[in-house]
Amino acid sequence: MKPHLSLLLLFTLIFCNSQQITVNVPFKKIKLFNKEFVIPDINKSKEKLSSCEKKVFDNKNKIAKNTAVEKRKSLKEYEGTMAMPDTINVSLTEYNSNSSTIQYNFNQTNSFSIMTYYDSDPLLQDKSLRDDFFNSQPMLFKEYRGYYSNGSLNLKRLSYSAITIKQYEFDENGNLVKEFDLSKKYNLSVLDVLKILNVNDVVIDFQINRLSTDPHTILMCAETNRGKVWYLGQGEEEKEYLILDNNREYVSQQMNENKAGNFKFLDSNDYKNQYGDKMIGEVELKTGFMFFVYDRVN
Repeated sequence: MKPHLSLLLLFTLIFCNSQQITVNVPFKKIKLFNKEFVIPDINKSKEKLSSCEKKVFDNKNKIAKNTAVEKRKSLKEYEGTMAMPDTINVSLTEYNSNSSTIQYNFNQTNSFSIMTYYDSDPLLQDKSLRDDFFNSQPMLFKEYRGYYSNGSLNLKRLSYSAITIKQYEFDENGNLVKEFDLSKKYNLSVLDVLKILNVNDVVIDFQINRLSTDPHTILMCAETNRGKVWYLGQGEEEKEYLILDNNREYVSQQMNENKAGNFKFLDSNDYKNQYGDKMIGEVELKTGFMFFVYDRVN
């Protein structure tokens, strides 16, 4: 990295540190699984960029352009030419003392977004782990804010693992055009589900996956042929769990265990690949499994 780019990045991060970044999101803390959870929330308000975010936004084109030049020089296919990759994505990441990690993402055109990860895991302080893997670690609350090229808010989303909890979309004039609220579709909340898993002594692996960018623990909710359910899968532990949304019934099993009475949680494409056009009831009678087949999560 050239000195001018290093100084620019250093200045930006120093500026952000000095401003003590705070995200305009109300949150509370709760202890589950012997771990402190930061539970954030979002609303329909159209927050303006903070002074730190504005500084990053103002410098994004310069940083992206300089990064493109450096990448061009480092890649063999660009040596000896003046060509640049069409899109250069740049990320600035900051770990904060208030159990959150903020990541700025932008490129040399018009994309700009801010992702805040709420988690107190000290592993997120390890830059070598964080930059490579924390995007793939799903078991934490995240707030995403995307902006138009003029700096006005485009989209705001609160999520946990593969679950969108709330989402608000705005047009370029700042008008709310679309919204989603999980609580209007499901009886249980993410926090309810975590409490149920905690009461049942489920051991969840919240650690960052050092070996793969694929998530090895994932929480989902979906509308299935048997109603709305919540699913927790842990690949490395080979355990999976279901919670029925209507009555909080909890089921656990060994993953991939072929035993009558076990459940199969599949999306409709996977079901079709495995069982073709056979009716679910017919396959259940033949295999002894209970099938929970869904078209999409949430």
